[in-house]
Amino acid sequence: MTIDDYEALVAERDLLRTAIDRLPALIGHWNNDLRCDLANTAYGMLLGGDAAAMRGRHISEVLGAELYASNFPMVRGALDGIPQHFDRTLVDAGGVTRHLQVDYQPDIAGGFFVQVADVSERMAAQQRLGEVLEFQNAVLETTPDLITVFDLDEEKLLWASKSLSETYGYSVEGLSDPAERDRAVPSEDRGIYRAAQERVRLALDHEVVHCRHRMVTADGRSLWVERGLTPFKRNVEGRVTQYLSVSRDITGLVHAERQLDRAANHDRRLDRPGQSPAVHFGPRGGRRPGVR
Repeated sequence: MTIDDYEALVAERDLLRTAIDRLPALIGHWNNDLRCDLANTAYGMLLGGDAAAMRGRHISEVLGAELYASNFPMVRGALDGIPQHFDRTLVDAGGVTRHLQVDYQPDIAGGFFVQVADVSERMAAQQRLGEVLEFQNAVLETTPDLITVFDLDEEKLLWASKSLSETYGYSVEGLSDPAERDRAVPSEDRGIYRAAQERVRLALDHEVVHCRHRMVTADGRSLWVERGLTPFKRNVEGRVTQYLSVSRDITGLVHAERQLDRAANHDRRLDRPGQSPAVHFGPRGGRRPGVR
């Protein structure tokens, strides 16, 4: 080997070491005697020391007795030539709880390589997302309104809030059957129902299509519902393929409106021209209550 070849190898080694040190992943190598041959800066920081100080030390010294005991079955497997992949939670040197994904890859020359990915931020984000979804699900499941997601292409009900079964007595699977859906909406109101579906196909995002019709429950009760339909999903061409529907039971409101209409029509009949007034005059000009 010439001096130039040697210098080239040294330069390549230094370049590789610099690259390894700058990787966000934790990289290391343990030989057959379970002593550290290589550790990058991130690996050293996690375990509370200088990466250079880890070299030559036994893995039990670096990990500590408790963590070494937990990892020993995987260490043994890696030395036997079997790749190991496992999760580990530990408290780092700064007292911060870290969630790690650990890989032990056997080295054909002896020992094994270690790569550790810190997934703490991702785990925290997943936990926050889970909390948000749990809250949203609680809201959706406890609302008295009926919330559904319907696929227009497949003509299939995909999801429904708990009120579908509790209030109306149907299941998602049941209402995916066109015949069952027709039974749930009286024949004279199906035109309104289908027209609203056609209108939501042309709606803009966040636009709401409103309609009002009757719905028959599984046990035969007739309810009035007011529905708001809005686009939920589009295909690559921008066409609405699924919509979200929120239905509210307004049976009491419709009955009240009809009572008011009947009362108003009754009053208009009384006020027609030519009707006698409600008060009559007596023979001497005195006023007396009259009876119609």
